[in-house]
Amino acid sequence: MKQYQPIESYKKAIEILDIFTTIILFSFTKHGIEVKEIIIRNFIARAIVALKGILKLYEMDNYHDCWVLHRCILDRLFHLRALAVDNQFEIFEKWSFKKQYEFKNKVRSDPDLKERVSSDYFKGMDKKRERYNNICKERPHWKRPNPEAVAKNMELMSLYKYGYDYASTLVHPMANDGEADFLRQTKLSTEEVFTDQRVVINNSCLAVVVLIQEGLNTSNLLWRGIVYDFLDNFRSFLTSGSKEYQLTFYKIGKLGPDVDFCKKRTKD
Repeated sequence: MKQYQPIESYKKAIEILDIFTTIILFSFTKHGIEVKEIIIRNFIARAIVALKGILKLYEMDNYHDCWVLHRCILDRLFHLRALAVDNQFEIFEKWSFKKQYEFKNKVRSDPDLKERVSSDYFKGMDKKRERYNNICKERPHWKRPNPEAVAKNMELMSLYKYGYDYASTLVHPMANDGEADFLRQTKLSTEEVFTDQRVVINNSCLAVVVLIQEGLNTSNLLWRGIVYDFLDNFRSFLTSGSKEYQLTFYKIGKLGPDVDFCKKRTKD
């Protein structure tokens, strides 16, 4: 059985990973606003916020929803790889824009809802109508990737089977859904209701680190070696408890705020 790290060690690691991720996100902003980079940076931002949410839920003993958020992180990881393999960032952005515009328009057209929703929700829709009409003419065809197939391609089937697939049973109701929560809420059982759930913290950290590296590799940017060193060291922490990632993070901090951690790839 894998020996996981003390929860305090995970808290410290996530705190450092959070700061490291913020540095990466600022680095993205220095090099243009291409659609690919925008999607990648947003996926990374979503992942780290979800990880911090998992830690908060863990401290509340809400392990069920920890797994739900874990699945959300993996879903974005698998989406990112699929988008990269087929170079579908542009069409994904158009498809997303179209779907979101249509949903807002449906709300605005519903007489029972539009008066209950703040006008701020519909702000900018009129300016976006022209783009929506143009996209409709293009008829962008995109469908969500098969997570199992993507995981197999990435050689991450363990994260799929024991992360994404398992968590799916918690996203969708099961017959015994909430039984452990019932026992804890009512205190009708004196036995420990939940087993050791540090696995969800450990594997969520791993999923975020893999997503970040996938994003860096996919971007049109070249990143400093020390960035990859940190990610490698962080993975070592997850498997062995090594604290080397902290030293690497210290070195990153010593480089100062004026250092560029990435640069544009030169075209051949």
